[in-house]
Amino acid sequence: MTFGKMLSYAEMSLGAALLAPFIPSRLVGLGLAAFSGSLFTMYLKTPGMTEADGIRPTQQGTGLAKDIWMLGIAASLILDRKRVRAAKR
Repeated sequence: MTFGKMLSYAEMSLGAALLAPFIPSRLVGLGLAAFSGSLFTMYLKTPGMTEADGIRPTQQGTGLAKDIWMLGIAASLILDRKRVRAAKR
């Protein structure tokens, strides 16, 4: 299987898990954090993706650099605390 196919299957699986109401959001957040963290690591370590300062993207790196927002979504899914309303009597 090629890298692109594996990447697309992982992305579709995470999308389906996000939409499934029976899968806990923290569990999906952990999966999304692993996925987006690996993409961001690949962006930082691949030569030619960043400028000389090591963080700003080059023209080639823009496609991967924009995926950092997924890491923020993962953090919000993991850290979200649902409030339980007191039962009305």
